[in-house]
Amino acid sequence: MTDVPTRAAEPLAALAGADCGWCGSTALRRGTYKGDRAMVCGDCGTPALRLF
Repeated sequence: MTDVPTRAAEPLAALAGADCGWCGSTALRRGTYKGDRAMVCGDCGTPALRLF
């Protein structure tokens, strides 16, 4: 199961630089949301994807 973290990161990489569905900014970046890995908007802080 050593490849699990790598596969889990793929959805995060796919959204890097994508538009935020909430505010329309193009500032999605890797971060955390409530302690979980996520893609969050750098402008409004809304998570676009959250990995549990």
